[in-house]
Amino acid sequence: MSDKRFFEDKEFDIGEYLGRTRSMVPKNKIYNVKLRFTAVVAFDVAAVQWHRTQKVTFEDDGSAILEFRVDGLNEIIWWILSYGDRVQVLAPKTLREKITEIAQRVVEAYKQESHAN
Repeated sequence: MSDKRFFEDKEFDIGEYLGRTRSMVPKNKIYNVKLRFTAVVAFDVAAVQWHRTQKVTFEDDGSAILEFRVDGLNEIIWWILSYGDRVQVLAPKTLREKITEIAQRVVEAYKQESHAN
């Protein structure tokens, strides 16, 4: 450990920089993610601090809206898919499109498999 400083930028916040990604590999593109979780899983999802920028809002129907500021989308895609039909991507549009593409490929894979049997 040294008292010598190699970088000084009073505007830079390492927690903000690294805290937007779920790993230590920032992609340098920030996305505001907004997800709606159904009432079936809303309480359990909201009880966990998934991300340091997480904001939770409960809706009258028991669902929960979770919002995050993340750096890159690749890591969050598989987490979202793990909730299946109990989550809906509200924003950003590009994330919604990626989830839709993967879900459509899953449906096609099952259709092909059922025709093979």
